[in-house]
Amino acid sequence: MKEQRHHQRGKKAAGDGGGDGEASFRLPRNFVPRRYDLFFAPRPAKGIFFGAAIVTVEVEAPLASPTRCLTMHALELSIEPPHVSVMPSPGRRGRRDLSGEVEKQAEAEEAEQLRCVAVHTSCVDETITLEFSSCLPNDVGDVFVVGFSHFTGFIHDSGASCGLFYSNSYDTNFLSTHLEPTNARLLFPCFDEPSYRAVFQLTVEFDSRYTIVSGTRVVREELVEVDEEMFAASFRDPPLFCSWDALRFLARDTSNNINRDSTGVGHVVVRVDDGVIAHEYANVSTNDINFGPAPHTPEMRGGVVVEGEEEGEENVSKAAGQQEGRCNPPKNSRKNDPLVSSSNDSPTCFIRRVTFDETPKLSTYIVGFNTGKFYIIERETTKSKLLCRVIFPAEVQTNHGWYALDLLTKAVAFFDEYFDFLLPLQKLDLVCLRCFSFLGMGNWGMVNMHLDYMLVNESTPLERRQRIARLIGHKVAHQWVGDWATVSWWNFLWMREGICRCLEFMFVDSVFPDWLIWDEFLTQVLDDALVLDTQPEKTHPVQYCNANPRLIEDCFDSISFGKGASIMRMLFSLLGGDCLRAATRRLLQRCSNTCFDSQMFLDCLLHGEHEAERREMAAAVVRGAEKSGHPLLYVEQNPDGVCCVTQYQMPDLRQGILQAYVKLQQGKETTNAMDLMAPRRMRVFNWNAEHVLQRSNYSVHAKIVELEETGCFFGRTFCMRSSQEIIKCFPDRLIYLNYHGTGVLRCDYDTATWRRIFEVAPFLSSQDCIVITMTLFRFRNIHIGQDATDRMDRCELLLEWLIFITQSSVMTASQWSYITHQIEYIFYMVRDYPCWELFSKFVCSLYTPLIRRGSLSFTAQEQAVTFESRRDISRTTVLHILQVLAICNCPVILDESREQVERALVSIMPQFANDFARGTFTTHNSVAFNVFNDSDAVAVSIAMQCLIEHGDMKTWWTLACVVAAIFNISLQKTAEELHLDVVEGIYVAHLDEMHKSRWLNMIAPALFAFDTSSTLPFLLLVLHNFKSLNTPIAKAILRNKRLVTSLFECPSLAHSMPHITVIRHLLIMHGAMLCSDSNLILLMMASVAGEATPERSGGSNGRGKQEPMRAGGMARSLPVANAILAMKTNCLWMDYCCDHYDSFLSKRFREKQLTTTPLGTPRASVMDMDAMEEDGVST
Repeated sequence: MKEQRHHQRGKKAAGDGGGDGEASFRLPRNFVPRRYDLFFAPRPAKGIFFGAAIVTVEVEAPLASPTRCLTMHALELSIEPPHVSVMPSPGRRGRRDLSGEVEKQAEAEEAEQLRCVAVHTSCVDETITLEFSSCLPNDVGDVFVVGFSHFTGFIHDSGASCGLFYSNSYDTNFLSTHLEPTNARLLFPCFDEPSYRAVFQLTVEFDSRYTIVSGTRVVREELVEVDEEMFAASFRDPPLFCSWDALRFLARDTSNNINRDSTGVGHVVVRVDDGVIAHEYANVSTNDINFGPAPHTPEMRGGVVVEGEEEGEENVSKAAGQQEGRCNPPKNSRKNDPLVSSSNDSPTCFIRRVTFDETPKLSTYIVGFNTGKFYIIERETTKSKLLCRVIFPAEVQTNHGWYALDLLTKAVAFFDEYFDFLLPLQKLDLVCLRCFSFLGMGNWGMVNMHLDYMLVNESTPLERRQRIARLIGHKVAHQWVGDWATVSWWNFLWMREGICRCLEFMFVDSVFPDWLIWDEFLTQVLDDALVLDTQPEKTHPVQYCNANPRLIEDCFDSISFGKGASIMRMLFSLLGGDCLRAATRRLLQRCSNTCFDSQMFLDCLLHGEHEAERREMAAAVVRGAEKSGHPLLYVEQNPDGVCCVTQYQMPDLRQGILQAYVKLQQGKETTNAMDLMAPRRMRVFNWNAEHVLQRSNYSVHAKIVELEETGCFFGRTFCMRSSQEIIKCFPDRLIYLNYHGTGVLRCDYDTATWRRIFEVAPFLSSQDCIVITMTLFRFRNIHIGQDATDRMDRCELLLEWLIFITQSSVMTASQWSYITHQIEYIFYMVRDYPCWELFSKFVCSLYTPLIRRGSLSFTAQEQAVTFESRRDISRTTVLHILQVLAICNCPVILDESREQVERALVSIMPQFANDFARGTFTTHNSVAFNVFNDSDAVAVSIAMQCLIEHGDMKTWWTLACVVAAIFNISLQKTAEELHLDVVEGIYVAHLDEMHKSRWLNMIAPALFAFDTSSTLPFLLLVLHNFKSLNTPIAKAILRNKRLVTSLFECPSLAHSMPHITVIRHLLIMHGAMLCSDSNLILLMMASVAGEATPERSGGSNGRGKQEPMRAGGMARSLPVANAILAMKTNCLWMDYCCDHYDSFLSKRFREKQLTTTPLGTPRASVMDMDAMEEDGVST
């Protein structure tokens, strides 16, 4: 029901969406909220919650004539007219005093109430229009109060993660809120736009055995003991709150015994002081701990609130220093715990009702609460003494949260000093959610995070630690820019996210300077954003927002976030690093009662700036956010120092200029550029940018440097206001554009200039080297042909750069990671061409420096705290490199691969060690294999693939027997065909389903990569048991051409293999980056189109048949169609490059510019595959 409800809601909203229809979805600013007093009573067992609200409203702009109607946002809330009314309050602003002294006054005002006569709902606009018995106040400054004495709403599933939702799959009493961007209307009636800011005060009631957390401290907490029979009756008949004493609710109406069968208590608090960050509760069971009352709340005694006593925090602090720094929770007796009923005479339950302190003025999307059973670890910042807490489910080991707590306190201290602006934060919580569709959400004082991105142990890889550090820095920065200083509407989201993305990298760089985290900005933020920005179906202006409330979230993508951050980085690099700090400080000062837009941001940025050129430049950069795409600057430099810079529209990098190349090659403008069967005439191409690219006219601002051969350089800012500009410099100097990669653009050069840049690269920064690497990889479909400056073909530039950069001293961890990631795609495509053998040697030679210094090992470890990007590489990158070397048949890792496989197999084959005890068992690592250790499992899987790529039939057969034992498949027929005996002594009966799944995912890539006709029936039989494919398995299958051909060619599989369609489509999607075999592409196209399989032409890339269908109508889905188009592009690109690669690499190896590392003699395969069957193992 919930999924259907969401689908219908999205369907209705999507019908009227559009960027130009803002007026139909935005509320007029005649009435503005000043305060919300909210009450929530969730009922998780029923999937609903009850609520009540008092909304204080002020007239900001009078209407032409008084009205009886008030429009607010509300969605999926049940609100009836009898439960809504208005109390005019002339001259009274803020919270109403409902104490006993004014009860008579309240009764007198009862007669002045405006009763609601109708509630009109709009599902498209997601609003309710309240119609009252008489007109509402209409003078500027008039204040009135709208009361909702009762409404109900839904609790959503964790997949939706909107409104109030379930946030723990193990316990439905864990609830959380996520209200961004337009989901506050799912929780309470409101003015759900970021510009409507108001003060909030929340009251939440829930089962007393659970803790309730919100963005402010608790000001009142009480327990109510309720008879179960009374509660059951009240629960079936939802409560009706019918008086203006809105937050004094009757216990019998709001009690909650839905969790009576749950055990345990609310939370345990572990308090640490500075320098004490190593305490553990890993060996302590929650059943053995006595839990105290909630911290930072009035003490409760027998359900009575005792205010004014603050002993709890002091006791927790004292406990933190006992027993040599070990944290001991308060020692309260469970039998005296007020959270647990001690009476067994009659069935009772307790309800905890918590009122939180009021917030400053906030937007609706950054308030909320969480419920659950928690561990809480806390620490105060050194300077501001702000209490920082990390809160996670009680079943999680506490010692896994210290990393997050340490970073949280460091981030608060960093931004306190950076902004020099004291926020009215009472505390800052990091709440870890087990089920959450987002990485994080920065609510005021309470940041919700996905649990997986908060826990760190000794095996957590460096990349995950870096991501956690960035994520915490980003969300803490949002407390200043995003929560306190809020954008006025979602089209300015890029400014908020861009500023905070830059700040997150600044924070991480200050804490871990040796990580060189700004290199990661280039490869993970800028590069990804620019790639998407070239795709017509995905690009959009950065300053863009669909007005439809259900489609606003579509602009929360890599372009808005990544390109927006890149624009901010460019802006501050042009104006100077201090501009960001000064601008954000002014922004914070001006946004206490208002929101900001692009004009206010520019005013803050240019405050005190009198230089007209700088003001114009800043305005032009910000205006650039309103335009999609980005320029390609093509630079031609003459020997006399004259440099011509021409800007073109960046083409779609997926096709580049290949379509134009094919049309020019075939001499027919009407020829289908992606026709794989069209005959080719030549593999030469004269490069001329004017023939293949389209001029553009962006306003370009970039940093340029003039480089001398000695390494000296002179920098300045380059402004380009037309499609072509001339730059002059001294003849002996080289002009390099986009210094440090700060511009949101790509630069290309003529071939001779590229080669000059390669020569001076040692004098460039690591960021510039990464930008060059990114450009050459991304331009693979653009860099074809020869220009007049050099005889080298442009497709060879990438290879020459890789030879130079990998042998130099300027390589960093980010460079190795990016090169490995990108080179893997290329060598998968090269596998189908004659240059494969040379190319595999070339790839192995790139990693010679790492091999010689012993950095590449299956047992390599990393020290995250002392990690230096210029010296070290992470274990994840090491394993990725080993994966590449394994597929390239590099023998250097063969012996260690066998050791890893043997170490793993011993755990399920006790006799395996005895089989090798006679001299062939080589394992020296005494550490037991753990299949649940991700790093261990990946290493062993790569080692298995390495042995299989070298034709180790015995290892493959052993792995096949293990898989057969897990799936309970008979191997008798396969053993007879292979003339082998079934391996005995495989012990998998003790493995549960989770263990079996881990073993299968580890073994399957090696198993499916074995490309022989004799093993094909068994592989198809195993594949019957797979419902889907992960990336390693899909890559392995794509390396097995016989298996792929059978999967797409055999019609009977559609009946015998239930998930064949899913498997085929997954292979096509992965083939977009990996496949360039024209025959396989034709089979995939025929399979998707449902047409008869065409006859295969002779040879790997024959062109004797027509294509079975065109891309326009062949695919059932756009992603599949795009994937097939990408594979066809791969085929055309490799068809051009293969001869050039072959000649280039042959020449380099002859001239000994490339050498293979002396690796010793690899161990011979246990069985000679050539002796077993003629075709051997496919390479």
